[in-house]
Amino acid sequence: METQTSNQLITSHLKDYPKQDYFVGLDIGTNSVGWAVTNTSYELLKFHSHKMWGSRLFEEGESAVTRRGFRSMRRRLERRKLRLKLLEELFADAMAQVDSTFFIRLHESKYHYEDKTTGHSSKHILFIDEDYTDQDYFTEYPTIYHLRKDLMENGTDDIRKLFLAVHHILKYRGNFLYEGATFNSNAFTFEDVLKRALVNITFNCFDTNSAISSISNILMESGKTKSDKAKVIERLVDTYTVFLMK
Repeated sequence: METQTSNQLITSHLKDYPKQDYFVGLDIGTNSVGWAVTNTSYELLKFHSHKMWGSRLFEEGESAVTRRGFRSMRRRLERRKLRLKLLEELFADAMAQVDSTFFIRLHESKYHYEDKTTGHSSKHILFIDEDYTDQDYFTEYPTIYHLRKDLMENGTDDIRKLFLAVHHILKYRGNFLYEGATFNSNAFTFEDVLKRALVNITFNCFDTNSAISSISNILMESGKTKSDKAKVIERLVDTYTVFLMK
């Protein structure tokens, strides 16, 4: 309705305006549009004694990168919650025979001590046995990786420890951003891994063992930042490239 009214208003103003050929020039930017109306000689035309030129300013458009990042994060968190929920379902029956309130204590660990449904029988969250509590657990395993290492080497009869290790693996399951890449664990040395990496980036000039050894020594050197190591490797690459071109 407003557009129709505006068109009628413009038509009424232009009714007595002399008809002639004209150009409309537009300068379209990210947050502005400039415009001008000229005759065929590129002279500004006037309308009601006002030169027909001007600009319109508006907020710059935003890409969907930020929103897409938030959306991907939400989906990733949803998948994580689903994985952990399925894990609890798999352990539910066996866990109930050992510690019926184990999952309840985990879910309520964020609550104040007095607000927990398990009561005031224990202040511990993971282990509430008379001869083994959270304090004993963290003394034995300062980090979750100590627990995972011990389970890989010695195993355990306590299903709660097994759950904690698997829970951590499923919750933080590593980096899977190398689309289409395959990983082979047959390369046991750092030099073998470095050779494979150079092949994957189609940089095959380092075929000699001395070059691979030099790069590995630079990467393994302590006390240098990543940028310093990159500069040293870049100089080394230039040296070998010149050598191979001779």
